[in-house]
Amino acid sequence: MAQSKGPTHMPTTTQTHTKTLKESVADQLRRDIVSGALLPGTIIRDLELAQRYEASTSPVREAVTLLTAEGLIEMPPNRPKQVTHVDRQSAREHVAVFKLLTIAAYEWGAPRVDAHGVKEMRKALELIKRMPHDGDPQAFIAAARAYEDVVLRASGNRPLRRMLIQLFSTIERVVVLWRIKGPLRLQGMEAVVQALEAGDPPAAIAHCRELMDRFQQDVEALAPFL
Repeated sequence: MAQSKGPTHMPTTTQTHTKTLKESVADQLRRDIVSGALLPGTIIRDLELAQRYEASTSPVREAVTLLTAEGLIEMPPNRPKQVTHVDRQSAREHVAVFKLLTIAAYEWGAPRVDAHGVKEMRKALELIKRMPHDGDPQAFIAAARAYEDVVLRASGNRPLRRMLIQLFSTIERVVVLWRIKGPLRLQGMEAVVQALEAGDPPAAIAHCRELMDRFQQDVEALAPFL
């Protein structure tokens, strides 16, 4: 089977990045929204967030602006800022885009994942397997991101990787808030890694398609509102 042609693989370089205050606050706020610690509809007040995250209001405002661009916070007309509501239609639309981009990433990236990348995916998957079913959702999210990012990096497509990373937060909210398995179907993830370990990227891509199809079906079955 011919391999999908995609961008030329760009070598991964290790860079040291010290997070700014804005990035640090954004990370904490994103975590609290995705995990459900701040539920949909929660009013966002800069001063309260500054106290919550022990920061000044300036980086808090910048973080809120960043998460508004990501779709996690909304500013309704003539109303306070709030955590974005997630209804079925919104979830379906985001998942449809996420599915298309993820499959594209696998078509380009799976044939280019090297032995080190496969080991990274295996390590992340084994970590997920050891986690209790009702454990910390943030730990699941971090491990799942590490698993997927191997393929995203290997794809060599930076805009695609940026778009998927931006979508992750919304997809993770759907998984956590509705308590559905979503992309964290361990059998499917195991099949992807096994295919890559066996040197069979087309099989890994096929398993990715199956995972995305099942995730989309899960979202289609959701109640109209959370």
